[in-house]
Amino acid sequence: MGLEYVLPAGDRESFLSCRRAWDLGAWERGNLEPRETAPATGADAVRAALAVYYFPGMWDWQPQLVLRLVRTAFLDALPQRHSWDDGLALLEAYFHWAPTIDDMSPIAVTTELDVRVPDPTNPGSDLASPDGRAVHYRDRPHLLAIDAEHRYWMVEHRISRGPWRAVELLRLDERCLSWCWAFEQAHPGMRVAGTVFNELRADAELPSVAPARPERRGRLQQSGDSYVRPWSAAESSEPSAEPEAEVAQTEAFRRVRLPRARAELRGFGERLAAQVREMVDPELVCYPTPASRRCARCAFRAPCLAMNAGTDPASLLTAGYRPRSHDPVPGQLGGGTWSIGRGAAPPTFGRRPAGGGTR
Repeated sequence: MGLEYVLPAGDRESFLSCRRAWDLGAWERGNLEPRETAPATGADAVRAALAVYYFPGMWDWQPQLVLRLVRTAFLDALPQRHSWDDGLALLEAYFHWAPTIDDMSPIAVTTELDVRVPDPTNPGSDLASPDGRAVHYRDRPHLLAIDAEHRYWMVEHRISRGPWRAVELLRLDERCLSWCWAFEQAHPGMRVAGTVFNELRADAELPSVAPARPERRGRLQQSGDSYVRPWSAAESSEPSAEPEAEVAQTEAFRRVRLPRARAELRGFGERLAAQVREMVDPELVCYPTPASRRCARCAFRAPCLAMNAGTDPASLLTAGYRPRSHDPVPGQLGGGTWSIGRGAAPPTFGRRPAGGGTR
């Protein structure tokens, strides 16, 4: 048992999907995972390549040098004996499209967030487990970016098949919204303007294009007045109406920018706190939630069926599962363009930064 009650984002999603699966696999419960883990997918490889493409420390590098590294990252991330030529074609088409739409500069990629969960009913205090351990929520956002107006945005890379989802459904999706909430918890005084869904369709019909040779990868560089510290965006007034989405799309790519109201972030924090109270309750009943689509991809289907039949699943769990590894994931040197450690610039909390910035 650790000094903290750890709640990874994936465990929260499991809890909301099926409490029995959560009970078997969650970090603070059964802590199990299949011995035969699923290999990385082509979509995982595309996301790994995009993490290199938007690597903050290389944003102003020569594009041709960066694109070579991006292609290599994609091939390195593919599972063994797996070939996905369409993935390279999708990325190549993206290299042509992205410079026409990228109007933000990257600040951090796949940076781990680890924040305590505040108690909304008792301001100034955090939630804890019955044994007194503070509850820590953890996740790794795909990308934090800044625009020309010094507004900060959380970006989620989505690789999908089939028609685009309705924008209203994207607004209801909580993963990217949770990143906004967690970053503001981790950096008091920081204001995240909203979420951006960067979508790539793996089944789209792609035009035949030559290898991309862009002169630059985006409209906003990190040099000059386009970059300020992440704490420096002052609080702005609450909009009187729900902010409208900005959508740009082709057959293969779509960029959806959703400004987020303060109420949306507060609402997520309140829902998370309510869910945490249930998770840490020693009297919680962990019942299954059967559904054909959910159960088809569940890693605990076999022991769940045994439990439904009144059979002890211990032998199945021993043979087919192992404890989850809690080894830290290595960070990326240069994965962020700012820091809160020694030598970091102090927060301005809305004051005008030295050097003539606009905030």
